[in-house]
Amino acid sequence: ACYQLDQDRQIGDYHLPKGAMVICAGNPADCNIYATELPEALKNRFQHYYLEPNLDSWVEWALDNQINENIIGFLKNNDLLFDDSQMGQDIFATPRTWEKVSRTLDMFDRRELAFTIITGLIGTLHTTELFNYIDDKDRYQNPDEILFDGKDFRDTDFNKIYGCSMACLMRLKNLIKDSDLTKALHNLFKALDKLPQADLKVFTAKRVVKDDRLDMALSNDDLIKVQALVKQVDKK
Repeated sequence: ACYQLDQDRQIGDYHLPKGAMVICAGNPADCNIYATELPEALKNRFQHYYLEPNLDSWVEWALDNQINENIIGFLKNNDLLFDDSQMGQDIFATPRTWEKVSRTLDMFDRRELAFTIITGLIGTLHTTELFNYIDDKDRYQNPDEILFDGKDFRDTDFNKIYGCSMACLMRLKNLIKDSDLTKALHNLFKALDKLPQADLKVFTAKRVVKDDRLDMALSNDDLIKVQALVKQVDKK
């Protein structure tokens, strides 16, 4: 069937539309996951690209897909736990399982039940560390202090600042009044301006520009600043 699809651009009576591309995805034979080796002749008919999970790219996707902010903050503080599929264990964490963990946290209010289900997804050790992080969140800055009280980031640790800025973005996306959005966005960029981490300010600017509602809510002054930041990145 693969040969027919590649050579004749059809399977049975179905013909591929004009201009359609054939793209295949699979697991490498050496990644401890069931995979059937392609014949040499078929391999030679394709271009081959090897992809690895990237946490920063996943975070951008997560912010657009209602992933629980606890998961985003936890992984930014524990990036080595993002993907341990190469460890040879029966239960391991991957971008796919973290999405399932997020849905589980949102679905179940009972801590014991959520803990048990998540253990089956990422293992006991990762689950314990995740719930410890959630329990310790009271030590982290409330995003409303920045967005509505106009306060600065109080932490000096980059991971904590990053986690708080992600919480700010999630909070912004859930605001109802556009007038609140404009004020909150202004306060957020004012706080970011005082940080030495330029990358965080640029990342936040890109996220805001990609969201039509947030972009429209920017004041004229803030819009000019954000567009300048994004242009700097595009030039690089």
